[in-house]
Amino acid sequence: MRVVILCGGMGTRLREETEFRPKPLVEIGGEPILWPMMKIYSRFGFHDFVRCLGYKGQMIKEYFLNCRVMNRDFTRRLDSPDNPEFHAANTYEPWSITFVDTGAEAMTGCCPNLNVAPPSGRLNAGWQPALHLKLGQHR
Repeated sequence: MRVVILCGGMGTRLREETEFRPKPLVEIGGEPILWPMMKIYSRFGFHDFVRCLGYKGQMIKEYFLNCRVMNRDFTRRLDSPDNPEFHAANTYEPWSITFVDTGAEAMTGCCPNLNVAPPSGRLNAGWQPALHLKLGQHR
């Protein structure tokens, strides 16, 4: 089962932090907010995630593309095109993460001006018609 996590909001209540990075990358206790959230789901057996990206979504993609290099010691031979040699054991979670661009102006709640009700069984607070249709393409 996939866990869909909305990351599209501008984080206006954390403006002093979110002016330079998206809210999911704001650090608490030395980790971005998104990491412990995903670890909680992982403890209960959920390892397949969909991150719905909006405001500064490219920074979230860059974080996951570079997190291995940025958080571990490694040796890189500049005269070799090979990947770096990492010195610590792989300590990363067994996660599969799909990144979906929902647009920089995407709202994270339902779109009341469209007069469209969410499908039965869906949470009203996190559903919007365009996002629902786009996620259907990733099944």
